[in-house]
Amino acid sequence: MQPETVAKTVEYIRSTAEKRKLKQILVKFAGGEPTLSLATMEDFHGRLSEAIEPLGIQIQTGILSNGTVLYPRLLNFIKRSHATMAISLDGYGAETHDIYLLLSREKEVGTKLYLISKA
Repeated sequence: MQPETVAKTVEYIRSTAEKRKLKQILVKFAGGEPTLSLATMEDFHGRLSEAIEPLGIQIQTGILSNGTVLYPRLLNFIKRSHATMAISLDGYGAETHDIYLLLSREKEVGTKLYLISKA
């Protein structure tokens, strides 16, 4: 998402939330593996938080991921933003899931879930 699109989307959400007197909004990052666009997620979340904080509106953040890309900066974002993370499974059990995603032994889904739980 381009910075101009982020700015327009944030303003649209802010104005809609204000008009409707919302107390809380949920933002979900999903599709196309959003963890690969962490800078955009951070920018969007930061701008939106700034825009709605003066209105007293709370933001809930969710991320839908296949769980293959987890690294310290992402885990810090999850912690800072109090985001929830849902991991889509591409099979029944870690072994089948990992086969479909062609993961190496170090990237097993169980290990990834453990890392998230410690964030």
